[in-house]
This record gives sequence, C-alpha cells and structure tokens, in this order.
Amino acid sequence: MDFVALETIRELQKRNDGNEYYIIVAPGEDHCLEESANLSIVEVACPTYPLWEQIALPLAVKRLGGRPAALHVQHSPRSAVRFRWC
Repeated sequence: MDFVALETIRELQKRNDGNEYYIIVAPGEDHCLEESANLSIVEVACPTYPLWEQIALPLAVKRLGGRPAALHVQHSPRSAVRFRWC
C-alpha cells in the first residue's frame, strides 16, 4: 500500500466524526492495517486486477450499502477506473 494512502487511513482511524470507513482490499499477506471502531477492512478476491477493479469492487461497494460519499482507488498509471455509479 502506498505510504501516503496508509498514513491518511491511519489518521481517519483517529477521527471521531461518526463516519464509517471501509478499506476494500484484495486478499494477501501484506496486512499493514488493523480494523478499528470506525474502519472495517473488507477482502474481495478476484482472479485479475482489471476484473477486481471493474467488477468485484463495484459489487462490494453495493453490498456495503450503495453509493459512497467518496471512493478512492489506488491504481497504477496503466489502469484507470472506468465504472460509473448509476
């Protein structure tokens, strides 16, 4: 996970603003975060990154309650987020 994203998430964990935060990740051995009172980690498995980003991630967000107030996807310069919320 990117250092800036990781530190931003850690700062969100310290907030007591009534918001719920979900970190949606692919399964793996790199466990650099722990859940807290306002932050849940959701693992979503998918065979390839493009399928994870375009299919599995939107479905996971929908299962968590629909339209998020904000969604940030960490990706490489070769990929782009192409889905739209309908």
